[in-house]
Amino acid sequence: MEIVRENLEVTYMGNKLSPEMMELVFIATFERVDKHTAVMGELALLDEEVNPVIDGLRQGGLDVSALHNHMIGEKPRILYVHFQGMGDVSQLAQTIKGAIEKTTL
Repeated sequence: MEIVRENLEVTYMGNKLSPEMMELVFIATFERVDKHTAVMGELALLDEEVNPVIDGLRQGGLDVSALHNHMIGEKPRILYVHFQGMGDVSQLAQTIKGAIEKTTL
């Protein structure tokens, strides 16, 4: 699953960057492992979205493995949250959907 955040206008040194250049995406990959499903993903977030999204992921049983930036000085600031987990595919998908709903997408 990949959703491009076309609603964000990000500039760097006064120049508008494309969503592809900034990797402004919500991405999750699912893989069947025995009787469960594994998921890994990355979410491009605004500063104010980080804590609510992390809370939503953790409440759904997903682990947050990284929080970082790709650039310094972009406006607005974009942070990337990486997550992973294992379980029922429907529950995993619902958790990710709920976390995404906490953004301005």
